[in-house]
Amino acid sequence: MDLRIGFLGFGNMASALGRGWIASGLPAARMSWYNPSDRMAPQAAAMGLGARRPNPEELVAGCDVVMLGMKPQQVAMSLLPVAAAFRPQQVAVSMLAGTTIADLSALLPNVALTRIMPNTPVAVGHGVIGLCLGDMVAPRQRAELLELLAKLGEVVPIDEARMNALTAVSGSGPAFVFRMVEAFEAAARAQGFEAAEAALLVRKTFGGALRLLGEEGADTAALRRAVTSKGGMTEAGMALLDKAQPDELFARVLSATARRGSTLAAGDEPVDFEHEADLLVAAAAPAARLAAQ
Repeated sequence: MDLRIGFLGFGNMASALGRGWIASGLPAARMSWYNPSDRMAPQAAAMGLGARRPNPEELVAGCDVVMLGMKPQQVAMSLLPVAAAFRPQQVAVSMLAGTTIADLSALLPNVALTRIMPNTPVAVGHGVIGLCLGDMVAPRQRAELLELLAKLGEVVPIDEARMNALTAVSGSGPAFVFRMVEAFEAAARAQGFEAAEAALLVRKTFGGALRLLGEEGADTAALRRAVTSKGGMTEAGMALLDKAQPDELFARVLSATARRGSTLAAGDEPVDFEHEADLLVAAAAPAARLAAQ
């Protein structure tokens, strides 16, 4: 596959995608990136991506697939000045939470748009990528995208109405897993283990349990019951865990996460005005160049 991939907005998720593709064998030389600032330059250099493109128009013009990775509330500010640089039917892949294909079509009307929601394990080839294809994506482009994304993990085609729910489960999910591991390691230290010992025990336990769960036909409840002997140590701990109602807790966690997706694109969050002003000035540069011409 010789697609040229450009990251228009290069943050943590874009970096994870790049790492995953490079690890899968895609040449770093076929990837490029642009941010209004040079903040991610060290990470990009460590991956072999080279210097930031001098402007977003050059990035768009030099790529077959443009990965949209700006913040959702900055999408109009970022795309309107460079919309003319997109070629008709060029593929653009959005990673923007809460931003629909219809929203993007209003800004890029002649572009083959796709929405994805990856998670950070794409960096090691074990990600989950929710996929929603726009109407303008041609069959050949669809096949190329599926092949490209499959290098990063499991691709899950989904209707757009459930994209916020998928984001809550798999997109945000790794953070919830890491938080549980943090708590488990703290509890292990409280049992007398040194930090390194606690980390080894807990991470190997989680990793091994998930490997068992990954076997074909594995049943979560059956595996749990196999460890929980009647009247044993595990049962004593499980009784306390069940009393805390983890099912209800995670239902509320995922509901809150999914709801947030519907407000992100509207910019309903605290604003760092100094940072936003810098981004606004940088985003205005393409329009200024166009006006000067």
